[in-house]
Amino acid sequence: MKVLKKILFPPAQGAGKKGTAAMLGMVMLGLLFTSKVKAQEWFPVGAKWTYSVFYPSDHYTKHGIGHMECTKDTIIEGITAKVLTHGSMCDLSYEENIFYYNDTMDILYYYVEDTFRPYFDFSKKAGEVYYIYFPNYYNSHPLDSILIIVDSVVIKPFAGINVRHQYIRGGNFHYSTSMQIIEYMGHLGSFYHISATCDFDYISELRCYSDNTFSYFSKPIYKEQGCDVNLSINEVLNEEIFAIYPNPIRDKLKIENRELKIKQIKLYNITGSLLQSINVDSNELEINMRNLQSGVYFVKITTEKGMIIKKIVKL
Repeated sequence: MKVLKKILFPPAQGAGKKGTAAMLGMVMLGLLFTSKVKAQEWFPVGAKWTYSVFYPSDHYTKHGIGHMECTKDTIIEGITAKVLTHGSMCDLSYEENIFYYNDTMDILYYYVEDTFRPYFDFSKKAGEVYYIYFPNYYNSHPLDSILIIVDSVVIKPFAGINVRHQYIRGGNFHYSTSMQIIEYMGHLGSFYHISATCDFDYISELRCYSDNTFSYFSKPIYKEQGCDVNLSINEVLNEEIFAIYPNPIRDKLKIENRELKIKQIKLYNITGSLLQSINVDSNELEINMRNLQSGVYFVKITTEKGMIIKKIVKL
């Protein structure tokens, strides 16, 4: 036992027992830090996501609640991977989707077309690029991809723990994406970049996430009353009481409502990623869309009486 102590914790020269104690303390702190790091992982079995889901169109808005869960481990090609089931009411996401995080490469892989392909790549730094891959529903080719540009990577608190936040953007011929990827969990819209490929009129907002190490609630009411609580603010308003023009648009989008004051405006891209959120207290507002890429966007307008989501085409 004494020999073992000398091998593991040799005293500093001239320090005697104090040196041994100091060294022991440093080792214990190191072990504690290591155990905390290893305790966290990308969505362990039992991890759950709850979403608010919206299907807007030109004349009505359907909305509801979507769920996704990591249900089990599975072995593929000798690799232990995670199975995610359901999603945000997207046909693609209702299937079992398989993911694997390689901590050496620092990449989360998606199993698609019989191969693990990159999905979230945290090995990349600001200015670097990578491709994400996913099933293609546009034509006979089974696989599609998006070239992703990493704008920045920062470490900051999320739900009480310090994690990396990767800010990315990218696109291809069919759609574009811009989002904030949060380590271990995903991001605050749909987990899937390409939810739009199975329903272009689709928007989701993450209400809650939980696993065996941390929990996230986007609003206090979800923590107090449960993630499936029905919020009266989601009452759908008649689109005719809003003036939203021009559409299609090149520069500034104007929104007016003479009956109700607008409380909040949220702008989403076609994949459901939140691009801009504006808190207001007015009957009218302008949104500058000049610098956005051409394509389809959604504006969610919230008043004290309810909300509406409008599809906008940017020329």
